[in-house]
Amino acid sequence: MVRTCHVLDRYDHLMMQLQNHPKFSAVKRVVVVTKYAHMAAVKTLAQERSHCHFAENRLEGLKEKKSALKNYPISWIYLGALQSRKIKQIVSLADEIHSVASLGQLRHIAREATKQNKVINVYLQVHLAEPQKNGFVISDHPLSWLANCHHDHNQVVSSDTLVDDHEDKMLWRQESAPVRSAVKILGLMAMPPLSHSRHYKLTSLIPTSYYHIVSLGRGYGFQEISLGMSEDWSAGLTAGATEIRIGRSIFQREL
Repeated sequence: MVRTCHVLDRYDHLMMQLQNHPKFSAVKRVVVVTKYAHMAAVKTLAQERSHCHFAENRLEGLKEKKSALKNYPISWIYLGALQSRKIKQIVSLADEIHSVASLGQLRHIAREATKQNKVINVYLQVHLAEPQKNGFVISDHPLSWLANCHHDHNQVVSSDTLVDDHEDKMLWRQESAPVRSAVKILGLMAMPPLSHSRHYKLTSLIPTSYYHIVSLGRGYGFQEISLGMSEDWSAGLTAGATEIRIGRSIFQREL
């Protein structure tokens, strides 16, 4: 049986910790990650604390929780790896997608959103460290295709410095304006790589990498930077994140 009072206690304790951080004033929202959390625990946060920003890593989890909690004013975020065969359903169900790891994925999402007559907000995932495989590699400046876009991050311009996959760049440029406009790129996000024990690795490089990502995002005019989770939210806030994602700290005993 899920002890929802404990979930509320942990949520309240966490929010107090966050609010006491000197950089918390820059945070626009705290996203609660519901991966494997019991439905009753998620419902309690929506009902008792009016929390409205939740994220799911799994398509099945997103389907289940969105359906069960349809009467609550929740914004659902998809945070998991993007598989081509699932993108259609993810676009249909999610209000935002925070794990776009390539131009190919961005293009696929844009096409699906166009078919569904929908504009969907996305974050670009930045590759942080090995053994993580997904994401744009910041050391190679792969986001130069966003430069000189005059605040329209969906318009790709020609540049000799573009280093992302050539075929994907060309295909993205060739998409019609309505297709490119079906995705709105809000900002950048990153997650530490998983260790072999499936717990997120925290190294001395994480804070430096977070500062680098914030600097990169600001340089491209992004207003939103999502960094930090249960294990490293303080590093994310210190670096200048505008959003953090918390799950394990709240639901740990319900998992």
